[in-house]
Amino acid sequence: MPLNNPPVVNAGADIISDNPEVQLRGSVSDDGRPAGKKLSARWELLEGPGAVTFKNPAAAKCAAVFAAPGNYLLRLVGDDGELWTSRMVTVHIVPRGVTVAKAWEFNSPLDKEGWSDAELGTQNRTNYIAGKPQTAANISSIVYPVHYVAGGSYIVALENAPTAHLLSANHLDVSLKRHKTVRLRLQNHTAATRMTLRFITQADPFWDEAKAKSFPVTPNDNVPRDYAVDLSALPGWTGKLQQLRLDLTGGEPATGTCRIDYIWIDDSNPAIFPR
Repeated sequence: MPLNNPPVVNAGADIISDNPEVQLRGSVSDDGRPAGKKLSARWELLEGPGAVTFKNPAAAKCAAVFAAPGNYLLRLVGDDGELWTSRMVTVHIVPRGVTVAKAWEFNSPLDKEGWSDAELGTQNRTNYIAGKPQTAANISSIVYPVHYVAGGSYIVALENAPTAHLLSANHLDVSLKRHKTVRLRLQNHTAATRMTLRFITQADPFWDEAKAKSFPVTPNDNVPRDYAVDLSALPGWTGKLQQLRLDLTGGEPATGTCRIDYIWIDDSNPAIFPR
């Protein structure tokens, strides 16, 4: 029997748009087997705050109209009549006129997009062969802590960590004249009830409490949530942004995991979009 490989599907990069109609740029290809079967594609809505109208849902490249602002998870399915595969893409529809100066989406596995993590409190766990001395020759396995990008999220494990934090790349060079809001989508599976955003600018490159804002988060959360932090009231939020820091706890030791879906810097009103 000839081997039939499943279709190769690419749903395209995540999209941020203030236009409710966007162009989806997926692709579906196949090896032509099984003989006599036709390769097909279809778009599906998995989750979102409203309905989605696909202009041509059977085309990998098609226009889609979104009913309301918010985050939409779409799936593109390729089917060769015997086997099928799928890939997902997130479409962020922002209110008309909103611009995003910088976005970290964490969609490529193992790519932290310039961010780093520190003081997580976790350590490598070494397992030894039972009944033998704990020596280097008798190590059965080593378990490494979780702090990587996978499945569309930046995932970090914390263990009794009061000062765990994420730090962006340096020299971001983002103008803060209009962009006042840092927006995060994350799942906090620790007992922490607050997180803190800190920043430095090109004009003031020193970390201090004057350039920090704490915000409440839901502890032991089983779903991702959206958080919007307005930094414009802080006197240091001016000029060009050099670096961001996200403190994952309120200074109390926390244990568990945090999953960061995305971090944006935009000019939206945090009171109305989206919650």
